[in-house]
Amino acid sequence: MILDIFSGPEAPEHIACTGFYREAAAKLTPRGVLIVNVGDEPGLTLVRSQIAALRQTMDGVAAFAESGMFAGRHPGNIILIGTQGPWPTEWTAELTARGPHPARVLAGVDLDSLSG
Repeated sequence: MILDIFSGPEAPEHIACTGFYREAAAKLTPRGVLIVNVGDEPGLTLVRSQIAALRQTMDGVAAFAESGMFAGRHPGNIILIGTQGPWPTEWTAELTARGPHPARVLAGVDLDSLSG
């Protein structure tokens, strides 16, 4: 499932929450993946809140973007990915190789600095 409806702090409140992600996750198969494109402003307030909400709902959560986006100094997009099982570590290398270049994937403890 792919979700692309966010625009910085104006994300619709009823879908930018744990309850919405819980409902979306319930519609996925055990191998299903939820992909969320989050556009955000410097500071990454929305990205941080969405990571926290996804972590309450999905077993595996990762964030993927151009490396500089994670510094939170510029507006842009970060892709969040939620899996029904643990994050497949081989996906980190695959996503990084595909770009943008340089790309970065944060998952597990590496994602803690952004999770709220």
